[in-house]
Amino acid sequence: MVDYLTDHEKRYVLPVQHGTRMRAVRHDGERLLVETGSGTWLTRAVISATGTWTRPFLLAVPGRSTSPGGDCTQ
Repeated sequence: MVDYLTDHEKRYVLPVQHGTRMRAVRHDGERLLVETGSGTWLTRAVISATGTWTRPFLLAVPGRSTSPGGDCTQ
């Protein structure tokens, strides 16, 4: 599984951050300002994933079903 995800990150040149401690996420106009221990970014979405491949744990976050990509439970 690790090899699969590593290949996926490389193939699509995804800006994945590993081992980064998030300090805050705030609205900044139409974007989100993400403050971490290794830098600050502006983004349209933040993905925080946990659980297993077959049993993901989906947090009850306000606006989750209206975010880009829709509801992850479908």
